[in-house]
Amino acid sequence: MRILEGLLAIPGVSSAVLGTTEGGLLGSVDEGDAEILAAVAGFAVTSMSDGAEHLGFGEFRELRVQGPAGNTLIVSDQRLLMIVRLESKAQPSKVAEALRELLQTEVVVAP
Repeated sequence: MRILEGLLAIPGVSSAVLGTTEGGLLGSVDEGDAEILAAVAGFAVTSMSDGAEHLGFGEFRELRVQGPAGNTLIVSDQRLLMIVRLESKAQPSKVAEALRELLQTEVVVAP
């Protein structure tokens, strides 16, 4: 299974972006602003990771963004970012768990 197909197979996920912690875009499905989303998420995760380590919180794992346009979830394994937009009925904690499992089982080769 390709990793993007795996992302969309998770119940509650409406679009998906696969990126790097440096802000690079590796691929996307059903996301019109994929390049911008990957760049902003890469910056946010890198900044938060640096701050979390400095403060002794440990490594960054996930970020949930909630707003009027819906919910977005970013999960990182320190090299890759999975960025998904969630349907209104989605359960973010279950989606985050499924994303972490997918990161552990899929091998991704950057283009």
